[in-house]
Amino acid sequence: MELRTTIRNVDHDDLLRAHVEHRLGFALDRFRDRVRWVEARVSDVNGPKGGADKRCTLEAGLDGVPDVRVEVMGEDAAGVIDQAADRLARRVARVVDRAHDRRRLRGRRRVQEPAEETFVN
Repeated sequence: MELRTTIRNVDHDDLLRAHVEHRLGFALDRFRDRVRWVEARVSDVNGPKGGADKRCTLEAGLDGVPDVRVEVMGEDAAGVIDQAADRLARRVARVVDRAHDRRRLRGRRRVQEPAEETFVN
């Protein structure tokens, strides 16, 4: 899994970068064969004004299913990274499960189609 991380206007960017890598590695471990890349963007939306202005956007490229994107805003950069990683893992699980269910149902329909009967006299 390729990880691209961008951190803008937030202090301690090296610590946050390591935190992003750790959280995404943990959250997406069970999907490591399906996830091709993840792009993480952490930013302080309104600078030094304060408030719930830290944003974490995560986007994941998956094999065989559409890309997945989540965004979380809050007061603490590490907290929004944690929440976004959890949401991304849930969203990836849902997308992968739905794709698996569609394939399984498609295969079941093929199996259940009645064969043409031929009569030999």
